[in-house]
Amino acid sequence: DSALVMSKSVKSDLLTILPTKNVVYAPHPIYNNFGSIISMNKSRRILNLDLSTKYILFFGFIRKYKGLHLLLDAFSDPRIKAQKIKLIIAGEFYDKKSFYLSKINELKLSSSVLIFDKYIENNQVPHYFCSANLVVQPYISATQSGVSMIAFHFLKPVLATKKGGLSEYISHQKDGYIVNANSTEIANSILDYFNHNREEFFSKELKKKLDFFSWKKLLDTFQKLYISNK
Repeated sequence: DSALVMSKSVKSDLLTILPTKNVVYAPHPIYNNFGSIISMNKSRRILNLDLSTKYILFFGFIRKYKGLHLLLDAFSDPRIKAQKIKLIIAGEFYDKKSFYLSKINELKLSSSVLIFDKYIENNQVPHYFCSANLVVQPYISATQSGVSMIAFHFLKPVLATKKGGLSEYISHQKDGYIVNANSTEIANSILDYFNHNREEFFSKELKKKLDFFSWKKLLDTFQKLYISNK
């Protein structure tokens, strides 16, 4: 009878197929079920990470559409190598792991990439996000993302591509980055983030928008939609 969607891009897509359908939008809520924010140093000690290194996090199942290959290309940028920024890949490979390992070797990134090839249990999720300085989602296609909503809960800025609803969550260069799906723009934004020390400012800006991504907003929208269809 009606549809509830969690991104404006999906609403647009659905209305092209079913133009007379009643489609209502409510943003994807923040995942707040993984516990509280932990200090960066404590999280890094738990994961045996260096306390002074800059870390980028790529989190979740590894599938081709998530664009990990673009992020690896970005990490081959000499400017990123010069800053000794490291990449954490945390999640199970649903794509050929050998492809990514070969790419890491070809780009000479073995010392810059840490792979946690496993399903990340709920009680371990905070350690990965709280250890990171920035979360990167270099997707080549998307609708919306739960990973962004986990990052927001831990007040971690997100660098995302202009795909699907990803860009709807982020205010460019205010609380994160929205870039085209290419390695150069990804690298440039990573460097901008660290070179201009934007972490604290971005995190404060993120905190201001948490209420907009509340479960109450989703439930209230669903309730109104349900009543209107009775």
